[in-house]
Amino acid sequence: MIPEKLLLKHGALVRHYEKGESIFSEGARASNYFQIKSGKIKMASINHEGKEVIQKVFHSGESFGEPPLLGDFRYPAGAETLSKTSILVLHKDAFKGLLNDTPELADHFFKLLVSRLRYKSKILTLVSQFKAKDRILRFLEMLAGEEALGEMSGCYKVKLSRQQIADSLGLRVETTIRAVKKLQAEGAIDIVAGKILMIESRINHRA
Repeated sequence: MIPEKLLLKHGALVRHYEKGESIFSEGARASNYFQIKSGKIKMASINHEGKEVIQKVFHSGESFGEPPLLGDFRYPAGAETLSKTSILVLHKDAFKGLLNDTPELADHFFKLLVSRLRYKSKILTLVSQFKAKDRILRFLEMLAGEEALGEMSGCYKVKLSRQQIADSLGLRVETTIRAVKKLQAEGAIDIVAGKILMIESRINHRA
């Protein structure tokens, strides 16, 4: 994450959005760097069946939409807020100038792009090789392995809804709900107050 003061110093603006607002559309040209100050957004595309496919959900402190910005191609997915959200927005020319002037930031974004490619490769593998229940479990393990553990000691609280999990993996939400219940019955996950919890020891055991 780029420090907020540094972004503001280079001309970034803070824009505020309500839930359900579009940040940019699929097919639009990339002209700004986006970093979430508060809230969350989803990047999603529409497949050949007209169904929404979530590429990824981003939260406070994360940036999104960099590949088209740096590669100078159109967005392959749109971005929409999932809650009331504030975003730091910096024009691409100022962003590229910032990277040129700050080698450590350029290195950070190179590693970030590699990480995003790795994430997409993993999702494609899950969708192509595993049935619903195993696909969901491995997806949750992947999220737990890539993100920090939650507030409960030794646990990772899944931030995605059942619908968002389904949309990320090309599944029906009804199929996802049934699979999650089976995983809970098998002891692979816990559910507390409707939220899915991954236990660190189980993640490490499978790893």
